[in-house]
Amino acid sequence: MAFKGTAGKSSTGASMSKYDVEVEGRLKALEGTIGNIEGMIKSLVAQVDELKSHSHDAPVPAAGSGCGDVIEKLKQEWPGRFQDL
Repeated sequence: MAFKGTAGKSSTGASMSKYDVEVEGRLKALEGTIGNIEGMIKSLVAQVDELKSHSHDAPVPAAGSGCGDVIEKLKQEWPGRFQDL
């Protein structure tokens, strides 16, 4: 009489071979990893959306604008210390 060994039972109660149990374990591990990756992606998307919606109230001045006013103010405060180029 042949004896059929079983390494485990499935969720439905069916017998599973050692190979099936190993494959099932690997599949569950991959599914867990995928869940973690999906969570990380959702978090990154939320952070990117937040950064995209962020804006500064004051406009960034163009390069060189306003420097003349500062130079004149310095010349008034300390006459003779700054020369014209």
